[in-house]
Amino acid sequence: MTKIKVADYIFSEVQKLEVDFVPIYQSGNALHLINAVGENKKIKAFVNYHEQANGLAAEAYGRFKKLGVCCSGSGPAATNLSTAIMSAYCDSIPTFFVTGQVGMFHNKKNRKVRQRGFQEVDVKSHMEPITKYSVLVDKVENIRYELEKCLHLAMSGRPGPVVMDVPYNVQIAQVDPKKLKKFTKPKTKKQNFSQIFKNVLREIKNSSKPMILLGGGAQSLKDNDLMLKFLNKMNLPVVTTWLATDMLYYNYPLNLGNLGRSGNRSAVYSVQDCDLLLSFGSRLTTKVITNEKTFAKNAKVISFDIDNAELKEGLVKFHKGFQVNLKDFIPDFYKYLNSAKYEYTYKKEWETKISELKKNHYAIDETYKSKNSKYISPYKFMNNLFDVSSKNAIFIPDAGMNITWTYQGNKLKKGQKIFTGLGASPMGYALPASIGAYYATKSNQVVVLAGDGGFQMNIQELQALAFHNLPIKVFILNNESLGNTRFPAQKLFGNSTGNDVKGGYSWPDFVKVAKAYNISATTFDNKKNFKTQLKKIMNYKKPILVDVRIDPLQFMLDTPI
Repeated sequence: MTKIKVADYIFSEVQKLEVDFVPIYQSGNALHLINAVGENKKIKAFVNYHEQANGLAAEAYGRFKKLGVCCSGSGPAATNLSTAIMSAYCDSIPTFFVTGQVGMFHNKKNRKVRQRGFQEVDVKSHMEPITKYSVLVDKVENIRYELEKCLHLAMSGRPGPVVMDVPYNVQIAQVDPKKLKKFTKPKTKKQNFSQIFKNVLREIKNSSKPMILLGGGAQSLKDNDLMLKFLNKMNLPVVTTWLATDMLYYNYPLNLGNLGRSGNRSAVYSVQDCDLLLSFGSRLTTKVITNEKTFAKNAKVISFDIDNAELKEGLVKFHKGFQVNLKDFIPDFYKYLNSAKYEYTYKKEWETKISELKKNHYAIDETYKSKNSKYISPYKFMNNLFDVSSKNAIFIPDAGMNITWTYQGNKLKKGQKIFTGLGASPMGYALPASIGAYYATKSNQVVVLAGDGGFQMNIQELQALAFHNLPIKVFILNNESLGNTRFPAQKLFGNSTGNDVKGGYSWPDFVKVAKAYNISATTFDNKKNFKTQLKKIMNYKKPILVDVRIDPLQFMLDTPI
């Protein structure tokens, strides 16, 4: 009989899934769990400096790998993970959060009293609304079953976060996993999509202005080359949500850009005019639609989604909805198109319309509203940044105006990636997420694009960059305010409480802060040609921070609906 400590067992099973990076932060009630991470020679135990940052680093890692994993303590350590867990839930990222809990001898379930054990919190109940599954493993004999169930649920169906809360006495117990009850995965029957394929091709044949919309759910394919082959074969104009942006590249001929109020006008105008919209993996939220009265107003909208709940009537009434797993559906559809010798021929009117939209409304003028010569236009900055970036570059915007400038101004090359925690849109996302992205890819051009406000939310993670000498490039698009809320506040109230200096908001000298962390730093303004310097920065082998001075009056380019 071979026994193993429960804490060690958990992370030995995690490692079998090729997880080699686990963010941690020490906590008394998680000592054995965290030690197990550190003792596993195939896993890097990475110390962030706030539990939220731990969780966001794990979430970003999960965007590239089978699973993102994070280990934290009880009480406030666990509740600090909530934002990261919510982000993973909203964006359907496969993640496994392991929290330490007080021993069951201190824990009395189903009671509404204050702490009995130190830093005791009902983590299971707290996390249930923002997870696929949340469980307190209150009995040692249940550990194998619950662990296997958690790992399965995180990665299967519509992926998402799971939380396993492990009491101290369970962590230290010795078990023989082979003698414990195991979890039996539900049997799944492979779908036959042939009738759906015939149905879709019939709709395309009967339409004059068909289009494709790619949403974040299409990322489950994890094979951009195959996606491009599929789209080439379909030969239809394509628009994307922000979460699907990097499934195409800027110069891809069929790409009309991003939907939404802060998207590309070519995308919005084309969807307004189409008569058939095939939506793959999009929830069609307000970020995408903005105005449900004008969105695809003349079109049949056919949705393909893994989550049946998303196919029910929401902001858009679907002509048809098909519950499919896109990672299986797209490859099978591609094979079917080839076997059926499918070819799409554009109607002249539609071909002309798409060509005009692509030519006149796709790109954004880099001088848009750049009136103060002292400052840099964010669109000019983005154009230059993407011009000098390598094919393996990864761009991570934070929440705020910078996210819009990044997506609107992107000129992604084939192979580059761009992502953010869009569903939850937490400020402070980009810096810790860059750490997870780096360890998942080892790209030497992981780029943080944060605002002066959002950056201060997790500014402490500069220490992690410095300590590990990570070659992450940090650009702060500094407009000296919380611009995303300042403008509407001023319009509504004539003032801007909490948004700018007058309203009580401030910011530090970011260059001095970076240098205090022993990180190289500089400032960009429009007084000098920064493109040459930008190229050197993108090839720098150590962490570096740049304070990019943006006009406080600079606004986002809105798309009229």
